Amino acid sequence: MKQIIATYEKYLSKVSELTFTNLSLGIGTNIHAKGVGLGYALTNPTLTNKYGKFHPESYFSEGTYSYRKLFKSKKLSLTGMNIEFIDAENAYQLLKTGNHKEDNAIMFIIIINKFVSYPELYERVNQKGGLKYLLDCIHQPVKSKDWYYTNGSNGFMKILVAAYLFIQDNI
Repeated sequence: MKQIIATYEKYLSKVSELTFTNLSLGIGTNIHAKGVGLGYALTNPTLTNKYGKFHPESYFSEGTYSYRKLFKSKKLSLTGMNIEFIDAENAYQLLKTGNHKEDNAIMFIIIINKFVSYPELYERVNQKGGLKYLLDCIHQPVKSKDWYYTNGSNGFMKILVAAYLFIQDNI
């Protein structure tokens, strides 16, 4: 776990040098589970309900359906672990420790593996503008008064960008 945390912190420091534009360029989107298209796919959408049963296709909007297919075809398998997870959110819920630093590093690894498992997702980010696109996105899935922040203060966005940078450097 120490090496995972060290790698995560290395890429997190790279993110701290970047400027989030928060939709001001007009190319980003709000990344959240009720979003549409890539904004839906970049969060950690779950394919199941709270009881572990798959959502019916009617649960998803037309805008999310093509992205849902990216996740429907195969389960997420984390490198170095002989475990398959239903989806990224399932992996996080089962692996989180309650330690903030460890949990962020776990999320970093999960998102890296999601990009590797679903290269179409990584390519679609690149088609939208890659890093510039991600820096113009926000993650505000609920009311604006909630704990989600913009201007580079949002933990999920930092982890997502760090994972993207890792992929750029290593793939």
